[in-house]
Amino acid sequence: MTEQTSTENQNIIALLGIEALPDEKKVALLDQMADLVLKRVMLDVMTQLDGADAKKAEDLSDDSDKLMAFLSERFDMPRLLSEETEKVKAELVENAEHHPAV
Repeated sequence: MTEQTSTENQNIIALLGIEALPDEKKVALLDQMADLVLKRVMLDVMTQLDGADAKKAEDLSDDSDKLMAFLSERFDMPRLLSEETEKVKAELVENAEHHPAV
């Protein structure tokens, strides 16, 4: 078995060394991370849409399920979300390494 150097498939709680935090704080952190990932991916894909598709996406913006279905027809959303999740995890780990908890 090879040693994994990336954060892929590693638990962000363990990577950040915050296992001792209360569960509600861990959940809040994970919710914030998921929100950040989604916002980054949405910003990226929305800037790539042409005029008609951008208008359609804007019209669907009040219904997240329909918007995601629409965008999934044009982009590989699971891949984009996974890639961005890994980027955010790496950023958080790097930040934690440079600013360790006291």
